[in-house]
Amino acid sequence: MSKVRVIAIVDDHVENRNAATIAVFETLLNVSVLRFESAEEAIAALRSHASLIDLVLTDMEMEDDQAGYRVAHEAWAWNIPATIISGGHKGHGKEYVRLSYPTENFPGDKKDPEVWKLILANVFSGDRINNALFTALHLGKKAKPDYGFAVTLAQVIAAGLHGAC
Repeated sequence: MSKVRVIAIVDDHVENRNAATIAVFETLLNVSVLRFESAEEAIAALRSHASLIDLVLTDMEMEDDQAGYRVAHEAWAWNIPATIISGGHKGHGKEYVRLSYPTENFPGDKKDPEVWKLILANVFSGDRINNALFTALHLGKKAKPDYGFAVTLAQVIAAGLHGAC
């Protein structure tokens, strides 16, 4: 994705941020990484520097179990693509990482850069309605947030996740 130059990684665990950063630098060219350890910190950065951020990859559970939704909602309000990445779930006796959109589960742990490489491949793949999260990026970033747009995008994504799209 040639327009992506700055990726914000939001996760309250330093080992997850480190693994994601390694994967980004080993996978993508000419990309910078901003790292945030809380939803509050990421949202503040989006509000003050949204024009600099091209993609947000956020954990779900940080300060509370809805923190990732707040980060994604803020990013979408600025027309910045965001994917929620939740890790450490036990499914069928295995640890796996779940992406909210494009929806996918990966075996492994977010402490592993190889898992992050799979995540990046999925996010940039263009699958699932040509990856509607990147539609916002093609439209251009907003100078002011549009929270109505963010709510609409969240509803479209939720419908797509449940097979309605």
